[in-house]
Amino acid sequence: MAAAPPCPHSPPLLRRRDHIPLPNDRTSCLICFDTYFSRREDGSKVRPALLPCNHVFCNRCMEEHREYSLLCPNNWCDDEAAPLSDTCERCIEWASKYQQLAPTKVVVMVDPKPMLSSLKSYFADLASSHKECKLTLSIRRTLFGHFETTLLNAEGWVFDVDGLAEVLDPLLAIQDRAYWLKKPYGKKLAKPAPSILVDASLPANEQNRDLWPNDEEPWISTVLRIWAKVQIDAEGEVKDADFKGYSTRRHEREGTMNFEFAIKQILDHRLGEDGGEKEYLVQWVGYPMPKYYKWVARAWMSGPGVHAAYDRLHSI
Repeated sequence: MAAAPPCPHSPPLLRRRDHIPLPNDRTSCLICFDTYFSRREDGSKVRPALLPCNHVFCNRCMEEHREYSLLCPNNWCDDEAAPLSDTCERCIEWASKYQQLAPTKVVVMVDPKPMLSSLKSYFADLASSHKECKLTLSIRRTLFGHFETTLLNAEGWVFDVDGLAEVLDPLLAIQDRAYWLKKPYGKKLAKPAPSILVDASLPANEQNRDLWPNDEEPWISTVLRIWAKVQIDAEGEVKDADFKGYSTRRHEREGTMNFEFAIKQILDHRLGEDGGEKEYLVQWVGYPMPKYYKWVARAWMSGPGVHAAYDRLHSI
């Protein structure tokens, strides 16, 4: 009797580096940056796993990824990470598990030009009805320069209402927050939101409460959450909002990768393998859920300002 075929949702593991098809990185996994065929701290080997779409990631990252998504982790690949069989017991069991994790959030894809236009109109209306939100020309230029750069960098990414507001907020990313709050315009944007601004249908921002003194959310954060809710209500669809990688459509077109991590908080630290370089457990701006927490090496962070405050606090 012929042997049963391998389970379709288990990507085959490659045995040699030169078996990794180009243009995949043949050195390391682009999700965890572990070097292929090296040993992890637990002694397991980092093995490249080949997906049906010819993309390659390490075996552990693929196992973690398929806990919450059926698709390839590559940003712009819509193929399934592996086909499911309706006769394989493991596939049936896993498909049943995935059904319980099926996306239920309404999300929207970033489209820079119309979103920037919408933000300009929204802030103009806001300034005419709420004097607290009226900005000088200088502050407007700085703020909308930030919005435009952020939207272009996030083109094609998918966010829920909280994520869309977060990624535009100039006061949330570690690498931006300290800089903005030192400036007069940053201090103005950080003033607590007047009660008249708070939409009764907008839930309290529980996940960022510990970032601000006296639990007072800055007015810029409040109005961005209101604007994001309007965008989601008008354009949103029920779709998976997975954070699948770090490149964006702009970088894909240019043939480059974007490693400018937008980090909201550092949660923990450790030494890398063999007592090597420090790594930090980070929470991302726009994707704050625990399943997206990731260990990131210090070298991959965009400058010492990202981890400096954490290092001082923990005497590192």
